[in-house]
Amino acid sequence: MHRAAILASLVGLGCTDTFALPVLDGGVDIGPPADAAPDGNSIAAACQDTGCTMDGDVVASGGMLTGCHIYGTFQVTNTVTVRDFKACAQMIIVTGTLSADAQGEDPHSGPGSGEVCGSGGGHGGRGGPLGCAGGVTYGDMNLPRERGSGGGGLNAGRGGGMIELHAASLQLGGALSANGEDSQAGVVSGGGAGGSILVFADSISGNGAMHAGGGSGGVGGGGGGGRIAVYGALTGNPTLDALGGGSTVGSVGNPGSIVRP
Repeated sequence: MHRAAILASLVGLGCTDTFALPVLDGGVDIGPPADAAPDGNSIAAACQDTGCTMDGDVVASGGMLTGCHIYGTFQVTNTVTVRDFKACAQMIIVTGTLSADAQGEDPHSGPGSGEVCGSGGGHGGRGGPLGCAGGVTYGDMNLPRERGSGGGGLNAGRGGGMIELHAASLQLGGALSANGEDSQAGVVSGGGAGGSILVFADSISGNGAMHAGGGSGGVGGGGGGGRIAVYGALTGNPTLDALGGGSTVGSVGNPGSIVRP
C-alpha cells in the first residue's frame, strides 16, 4: 500500500487513546466503555515521530522487530521477538506469538531492580524478597510503556520488554507476551519483572492471551508482574495475566496491574 494511502486511511479511523481510573498495584480495573470520548489522538498520530518506519502490509513469521512501525495489515504467524516495539496498523492479526519475553532491563538494572541478595525485580508488582527487599513498583498502569526490571543476585533474570499496538482491528488468536525471565536454577538470584503491553483498538476479537508475568526466582525472589492496559471493544474472550513469578526458596513476586474494558 502506498505511504500516503496508508496515512490517509489511518487518520480517518479515529481510533483514540482513552484513560481509565487508577487502581492499586496488583489490581484489575474495568476501564472506560468502548464509546468513551476520544482525546484527539488518532492511530496515525500515535506513530508519527521521526523514528517510525512505513512498512505497508507485512506477514512476520520469525526474527526480531524493534522500534516504531506503521503497517497496513500486520500479521504474526509464528514466534516473533520484539524489543521496545510500537506498531500502528489498519489491522493486526496475531495467530502466533509477539514476544517481548526477557527483552527488558538487564539483571541488577532498572528502576525496580532486585537486590544483590537475590530478590526479584519489580515493575507493576513488587519483586519477591529474599532476606532483603524485592524491587519496587513504578510506571503508569493506564499507559504502561516501561520495561520490567531485572532481578538481583548471580545470574538473575532479565525483565520483560514493551509492546504497544494501535489498530482499527486486533484479531488475537495467539499471544502478546512480555514476561520476565527466570533466574538460573540452583543459584541465589531473583526473577525478572514482567514488562508492558499497551493496546488501543476499535475492536479486539479472538480468544488469545496477553502475558506480562514475572520470572521465577528459583533460589531467590520471584519477579513482580508487569502491566497490561487494553482499550477498545472486546468481542472475544482473551486471557490477560500479570502474575508474579514463583520461588522455591524465597518469596513469590507480587502481581502487576491490568486495565481493560
